[in-house]
Amino acid sequence: MADLRNSLKGFRDAVPFGRGRYFVPGYYQCTVKQITAKTSQKDGKLLVIFELLVTKFTGRQYVSFVTGGSIDTEGAFSEGDTVSYVIDLGNVKYGQRNLKEIAAAILASQNGVSLTEAMATCDDDDIINLTAPEQPATGVTIQIDAWNVKTGAGKDFTALAFRP
Repeated sequence: MADLRNSLKGFRDAVPFGRGRYFVPGYYQCTVKQITAKTSQKDGKLLVIFELLVTKFTGRQYVSFVTGGSIDTEGAFSEGDTVSYVIDLGNVKYGQRNLKEIAAAILASQNGVSLTEAMATCDDDDIINLTAPEQPATGVTIQIDAWNVKTGAGKDFTALAFRP
């Protein structure tokens, strides 16, 4: 995936599909609405944006590392809501890794293969295909587990795991 940034530059004028919200801790079932690549207006970094339609959501209780208080996310999302997942490919440490994780879950669901197999075979061409104008992943269902973790700075951060 070393050439991914250069490979996706042709999609810099793509317009995000919706005005989704971001993940909170909980369990999600989502279908893909649209996947686009665009250049950030703020700093020129390449972003890949996943717009997902929530079909099921189960909230969870967690303790905030900032306030120490308990937070319950039950009811935070309803069927039909949109959730957005934005990946900054300028983030050297996490950008490509996060992109491969969600893309592999989509490809595994789309192709009826295991997540392990999709992770092993997912490459640049798959990412370019997923962001193509034809939007071949539209309607593909994936599962997302989101939970709270503590950052190095002691703040709350929502970690995500994707599966077909």
